[in-house]
Amino acid sequence: MKKIYFILSFWLYLVTSFAQNNTLDLQIDDINSLDGKIMIAIFDNELDFKAKQNPVFADTIDTENLSVNAIFNGIPKGIYAIAIYHDENADGHLNTARFGIPSEGVGFSGNLKSIRKPPKFSECSFIISSDTSILINMHYKSKP
Repeated sequence: MKKIYFILSFWLYLVTSFAQNNTLDLQIDDINSLDGKIMIAIFDNELDFKAKQNPVFADTIDTENLSVNAIFNGIPKGIYAIAIYHDENADGHLNTARFGIPSEGVGFSGNLKSIRKPPKFSECSFIISSDTSILINMHYKSKP
């Protein structure tokens, strides 16, 4: 009987330890207009972050205010980086100007201010080990 109790207790410990999922509360500020949508992508590795493909979590938010909030549930513990852009013309793409500089607003975890070059995963990464809140400020080539 003690052996069964031990096995059940150990199994319960493993299930609760490894199955813990967390909530990410993402606040996005400094949106410059109510046009279009905010596109959010959360990545868990350098290759996908660099290519801006295969996010582990993604969402699209209407720009009803100049500050928006997105909540992601069920995020496992790990290292992540977030890339967002303001698709102002709602064409589904991040539009760019000369030399690939975004002509629509962008933001990254870590609140990097330069939009002249794409950031690296390591510059934007953060650890989720419990419920987490992140603030990202949008950056535009030029404010209206």
